[in-house]
Amino acid sequence: MLEEHLTNVLGIFDKPDQAAAAVHALLRAGFTRKQVSVVAREWARELDGVRVDLQHAAEDVEKGNTVIVVHVKDKDQEVRARSILVENGAFDESMETQ
Repeated sequence: MLEEHLTNVLGIFDKPDQAAAAVHALLRAGFTRKQVSVVAREWARELDGVRVDLQHAAEDVEKGNTVIVVHVKDKDQEVRARSILVENGAFDESMETQ
């Protein structure tokens, strides 16, 4: 059975080490590996073990950026995920899908 989630919170990173730090911070904060996806043209070794979706990506990925998507279940998780992404260097975390 698929996990339900209310929204996806996105963070865009221009440096892979910032993306890796954000992933690790999300996991330390209690988000599961199933809730965290990484979309990147290339990614650092520090992201090993995290689900990486290598589909034809958005414009930011084509530019070489890394996009982290956090699948959240409620408003509290949405706020925490957004905060963690920004604290770790996301330069545009305002995009989200309902």
